[in-house]
Amino acid sequence: MAAITGCTSDQLVPNPSVKWIHIITPATADSNDTIDVSSATVTGGQVLATIWYVLASDVTTGDVVTCTWSTTTITLDAAGGTTDHVYHVFVMGV
Repeated sequence: MAAITGCTSDQLVPNPSVKWIHIITPATADSNDTIDVSSATVTGGQVLATIWYVLASDVTTGDVVTCTWSTTTITLDAAGGTTDHVYHVFVMGV
């Protein structure tokens, strides 16, 4: 398992207390990799202190991706243990 870095993100809802962040991983992302949403270096700019909800998809296959998360870290759990895929990850939190 490796930490994913070099993502891009943007804030989808300009609300001072709740954010939706759209993260696009680089094409080198693998299943079981992690994304630390508290790090602007990792996400490409937008950060969260607490994750409330995550929705992810594998752009390469079109599959919905299961994720687990702790306070600020998301772990991708793509079926079949994919390697070198782009993922779109939508994260809600504060």
